[in-house]
Formats: sequence, structure tokens, C-alpha cells
Amino acid sequence: MNTKLIQQTKPIHLPKFPELNGKDRTKVITKHFANLSLWCSADELRMITWLIYQSKVDNTVMYNTLLLTRYSAAIQAANKEYKGIKVNHNIKHLRIVFKRLIEQGLMLHCIGKTYMINPMLAYRTEYMKPINYRYICGVYYTLGKNGISIENFAKEYIKIVNSYLEKK
Repeated sequence: MNTKLIQQTKPIHLPKFPELNGKDRTKVITKHFANLSLWCSADELRMITWLIYQSKVDNTVMYNTLLLTRYSAAIQAANKEYKGIKVNHNIKHLRIVFKRLIEQGLMLHCIGKTYMINPMLAYRTEYMKPINYRYICGVYYTLGKNGISIENFAKEYIKIVNSYLEKK
């Protein structure tokens, strides 16, 4: 396509984006997240994006049927709102997608049914000073070395976030 054709193109439909409340505007999406579109499937990208905004301030979510049911309902609402888009919202399929996010290191197991979105993808700036984020990055890049497990890394990240929460 030539440049003139692109410049003359107008939106056919503007999505209905409701105003976000304060807590939903403060998530930082990192460059690593932007690069996910290069290698994740569309299902994986949709789910991790939704999970980022469903997660608590420490990036955690409780994995259970309720979480998947809420995601399925969100997909159904989007399918209805943005006519013509058909996304699989079957719970069995969504479980498989969540498992793939774990296998790819995008969701990290904490304890029990609690999982954390990899903080290299997104975090809340008001609970993570730059110096602490650099520390977390350093620990992340040594995972598997020096006896640091994913679970211990997740606990360390949550501990830093919780220390900010206690101060507020």
C-alpha cells in the first residue's frame, strides 16, 4: 500500500473503552511484554494481557475455575461487543492456555494455587522503586543458578511489594 492510501484511511469503528479508575492506570507494561506478540499465540497473548489487569498489586492471581469462568465471560462480552470476533472461551481450552503460559515462564508459581505474572512483563510503579526493580531483574537473571528457585524469586518480589503496602 502506498503512503497516501494509508494517510487517507479513517477508523470504521472506535471501540468503547471506558475510563479507567486510578488503580488500573498505574500498571507498567515493559518492552518485554511488547515483544510477546512476536512469539506467543493469540490465545496466550490475550490471556496474559487480561491477567495483568486482573492481578493484585504484587502481580498475583489465584488460579481456579472462578478465574477461568470470569475470563470466559470477558471473552463472551468482547465477542458480543466487537462483532465478528470469535475467540474460544471453553474452560478446558483456557486451562491449556494457562498451562502454556506457565511453561513459557510468563506465569510463575508462588505457592498453592497462587501464580504471579512474570515481573519482567509488568509491574506497579508505586510499589516498586527503580532500585528494587533492578535488584529483581538481577535475581531473575540468576534463576536456576545459586540455588534460587522460581518460588523463592516470586516470594522475594511479593515481599518487596508488601513492604510498600505496609508503609501506605
